Amino acid sequence: MTLPAPIWLFLMLLLEKKSYKRGEGKVRKLMPYLWTDIQRTFFSKRFLISVLLIPVLDFISAANETLPLMDGFQMLDRIDTFGLCLFIYVIYTIPYAYSYCADTSNRFIFYSLIRGSKMNYVRSKIIACALGGGCAAFLGRLSTICLFSFKMPLWNGGGGNGDEFFYEMADHGEVWNVFLIILVLNSLKAAVLAVSAFMISTYIPNIFLAAASPIVCYSLFVNIIGAFTYIPWLSIDRIYSVYGEVFPTAGGTLFYAIFVTVVLIYGMEKLSSRAIIRRLYNE
Repeated sequence: MTLPAPIWLFLMLLLEKKSYKRGEGKVRKLMPYLWTDIQRTFFSKRFLISVLLIPVLDFISAANETLPLMDGFQMLDRIDTFGLCLFIYVIYTIPYAYSYCADTSNRFIFYSLIRGSKMNYVRSKIIACALGGGCAAFLGRLSTICLFSFKMPLWNGGGGNGDEFFYEMADHGEVWNVFLIILVLNSLKAAVLAVSAFMISTYIPNIFLAAASPIVCYSLFVNIIGAFTYIPWLSIDRIYSVYGEVFPTAGGTLFYAIFVTVVLIYGMEKLSSRAIIRRLYNE
């Protein structure tokens, strides 16, 4: 015996309303934590320092490049390959990756976790850390590109074998669209590295170890996955690359990079929450 269609519709709407209220309640409980962490992330000297340090290190790296007729795109590629990119990874951690270390040192974490939700505490930290590192990378590298535009052309034309989608976009006058894709991919990569530093700090709450952890994690990941060169969708350099080695389109490249970023950050959130809860019970 089947129920009439109006009853099915009523039940579906009722379940949808309850699930919406449940999700709305979770978001409402998360917002006080998130707003506090967002303020501590963006309205601080750390964020401004990180944004300013990125173009400084980029120009230090660019000063060592003497290749003639180099445009802005080629210069960025050289900086990311042979420059001080590993030190820039440390800058991504400055805005908020050390927040757990600060909370444990001033005992603020025990008040937050005992009086509030443990999962909301971790989620808020993860979101603020990812946003801080990603926005710092976006604004810092955007400053670099704008400064490069005064010194050299951003695009000379040609220079590729014609297979990469960005060459075709740039040759059709969409140079800034290409640089926007580069900035978004770089920001996603920065968010993952910043959250990795936060995750490491939840296990060993030491600022210096947290600062060095993006370099260590990136090097280990590149060396381990680098053995599987025939699987480009597992390589972090290719996932966040504008060369279209994973997907031959801009949309596919961005979608896959966002998907990988969400999966990695979700996994690190689970690991961080386990470490924080275990440390709280032990102390």
